[in-house]
Amino acid sequence: MLKSSGSRAFYCLDAVSAATELEAFDAAFYSDLDVDAAFWGDLDHAGMAILSSLRINLPSARAWEPGYAPMVVRLDAGEGHTPEEAKKTGQKPILSTGCTYADSVLIPALAKQKSIRRPGVSG
Repeated sequence: MLKSSGSRAFYCLDAVSAATELEAFDAAFYSDLDVDAAFWGDLDHAGMAILSSLRINLPSARAWEPGYAPMVVRLDAGEGHTPEEAKKTGQKPILSTGCTYADSVLIPALAKQKSIRRPGVSG
């Protein structure tokens, strides 16, 4: 087991989820297995910190580029929110996640723009 002390996995079991898939996830998450996993969340420092934390148990976890790429385009177009507007002023910048895409594209985009994007939130 890579990390168990204090860690918890939260996920939703819905109509499209199968109990066997969740069992497989738990088995992989709390083992030495390295499975292919992608993360997509807010394009902010907390989102990058979550990705970094996921990589403790899932070393190959990466930022999901098809989800983040449009967010970066909108961020570069000035359509992001400041941390104050999004009530996220307490977030600490993260310098590295270990994911090549996040470290070379997402984190520099955040540093450059000083604003954030949330998935599916316009304007």
